[in-house]
Amino acid sequence: MVRTDYEASTPPKRRVFLTAIVLFAVFVLGFVTVWQYIRKDVFESSEYRLDPRKIAVPPPPEWIPADFIDEVLHNSGLDTDGSLLERRMPERLASAFLAHPWVAEVKQVRLHYPGGADIDLIYREPVAMVEMGDGLLPVDREGVLLRTDYFHAAGPGTKDDYPHIASIETAPQGNIGMSWGDPRVAAAACVADVLKDVVRPLGIVRIVPESAPEKNAFSPTEMPTIPLRIYTAGKTEILWGPPGTADVDKKNLLVEYAEQYGTLDAIPKNQQPVRLE
Repeated sequence: MVRTDYEASTPPKRRVFLTAIVLFAVFVLGFVTVWQYIRKDVFESSEYRLDPRKIAVPPPPEWIPADFIDEVLHNSGLDTDGSLLERRMPERLASAFLAHPWVAEVKQVRLHYPGGADIDLIYREPVAMVEMGDGLLPVDREGVLLRTDYFHAAGPGTKDDYPHIASIETAPQGNIGMSWGDPRVAAAACVADVLKDVVRPLGIVRIVPESAPEKNAFSPTEMPTIPLRIYTAGKTEILWGPPGTADVDKKNLLVEYAEQYGTLDAIPKNQQPVRLE
């Protein structure tokens, strides 16, 4: 048999290499072709579908609804379109949880098989109630409007566990889960968060921002400089000043006054209003 010029000039090692390339290309083409047929079945298999029962979140406080995870998946469409094989699934899960009004931050998402995920997040916490007409609307420490369903279910007295933010003339500027949009609400909520562990022992019931908001002056990322007045159930007035780095020291001073006089309402009238500005 006479060899062709190509066969004669092609070294054995090169022929082996070319053969390997051809075989590899055939394998890849075959795999891609098969994958196109089975891809949908694999993505939709129960082993890789998100299962709400296998999604773990930090222990929720009492104000978080029992169907919290189901709500997140339903609102985002991940209850019908969630596969752990999707490359962007961690990002989609993070966005879905962050979109829920009770979630302040999603720190990490870890997927695990079959059908599970560990979500490390921070819940929003109600710190005050904004007086609006005859009603009360909860906000967190950033002045973000929160849902009211927990408070309705727990009974009307539950709202009295929080200080009321009074003299607010603006309506919320966004939906539930968004900032109220008023620097007075943000300032009062910031201080309410500092005082949250002593509100009831000190008998604090109202926080009143002193100044009216300036149009287009509010920035959620900046500390509001709104002076505040705080009132107890016995109408003791506390001139707190604007929120700031001294807030914890001011809180401790109020605790000392309560220990000294028994209650804040027992502070002598000639020492009122209590000035902390």
